[in-house]
Amino acid sequence: MCVVAAEMLPGTSSGLGYLIMYAYGWGQIQVVVAGMVAIGVLGILIDRFFIVVERRWFSWRAYER
Repeated sequence: MCVVAAEMLPGTSSGLGYLIMYAYGWGQIQVVVAGMVAIGVLGILIDRFFIVVERRWFSWRAYER
């Protein structure tokens, strides 16, 4: 959710959020959908990365639960 919110911040002149807003303004729905899919895939990859980091570096936390 943070990735989506960060991408949609106003005042930027580059990035996926800018591309989505620009394409929306011109009615290019296929670009909007592609941008949304790209943000979703990016969010999933970041989430998986942090899961791997947590398991490797903080494995001791599993024993606290």
